[in-house]
Amino acid sequence: HLSRNGNRRLANYLVRFTMPTLRSLALMESNGAWIDLEQLPKVMEEVNGMMEEQVEKGMAVVPKKVKEAHEERGLRFSRGDFVRDILFSKDGFELKPVRQSKTGPSIDKEVRSTLLEGKLPAKARTFLEAYSQWTILNTLSTRYLNGFEKWVKSDGRIHTRFSLATAATGRVASMEPNMMNNPKRSKEAKKIRRLIAAPKGRVLLAADASQSELR
Repeated sequence: HLSRNGNRRLANYLVRFTMPTLRSLALMESNGAWIDLEQLPKVMEEVNGMMEEQVEKGMAVVPKKVKEAHEERGLRFSRGDFVRDILFSKDGFELKPVRQSKTGPSIDKEVRSTLLEGKLPAKARTFLEAYSQWTILNTLSTRYLNGFEKWVKSDGRIHTRFSLATAATGRVASMEPNMMNNPKRSKEAKKIRRLIAAPKGRVLLAADASQSELR
């Protein structure tokens, strides 16, 4: 049909590149990624312990009035209003907001980095560093470690879905879960990557696929 319409280049692309790639992706989906389930609870415990350490470190410098104001609702780093009051309120460190969000001064990663690059009172810096590290660890725990536990099938593997027609850029996409979005470079990433392992008697082969995209 494509050839009759004169679009032979597109037909050639479909037959020579797309179809063979779909067979490869189907094999990758079927094989899946083996997860070291024996290590998973250990890593979860380790990450939770590190989170508790950062909470203790941060809470040790939180102004007393802010603690008292939020005590009934819970002194948790997961509460954005609590963190904003610590950083920006008159009872807190009274830092100058960098950017506003719908709920008040933004406390996102970019804002925290900007604040840490400037001059800060020692206690404000200690809290910001502890809170920033906690957010990294919390993401590891909730998005990746809990996610691995959710998506592992009875064969001990995660079988993500690959697609050639999802990303507008032409890149291969991974879904349910997105295994291409696992952390790679940070020191915390090693805790996640060590769980994607090889079963006994097998080895992992690392390959850079950046030059094989179908763009």
